[in-house]
Amino acid sequence: HFPCLSLFLLQLELGENRISGGLDILAEKLPNLTYLNLSGNKLKDIDTLKPLKKLDSLKSLDLFNCEVTNLNDYRECVFTLLPQLTYLDGFDREDREASDSDPEVDGFDEEDEEGELNHINCGLEKVNSWL
Repeated sequence: HFPCLSLFLLQLELGENRISGGLDILAEKLPNLTYLNLSGNKLKDIDTLKPLKKLDSLKSLDLFNCEVTNLNDYRECVFTLLPQLTYLDGFDREDREASDSDPEVDGFDEEDEEGELNHINCGLEKVNSWL
């Protein structure tokens, strides 16, 4: 187990993991997430994203290639549900593309101290087993 993981993990890559729900574990166990990549998963509706409301620090969310992105007013609904977000799928509320140098977009902050674990690329089950 990684006891400090829940406090210090800021970015999480969960793309292409066939996730269709269960996001409440992220809100419960990883309260400091600032970047979350859920692209390419099986998220179908806005209600599935409701647990992310508890992630007060979440600034960037990637849902690219998820079924939920096909819904009418998808972007407006997600920004309304998650007012803490700055970027959704790499674009802000005004549909302006984020600059490549913005750490909130890709989840990497160039100012992070060397050797500090703040980014993990894995599946939801693996995260749950660690916490």
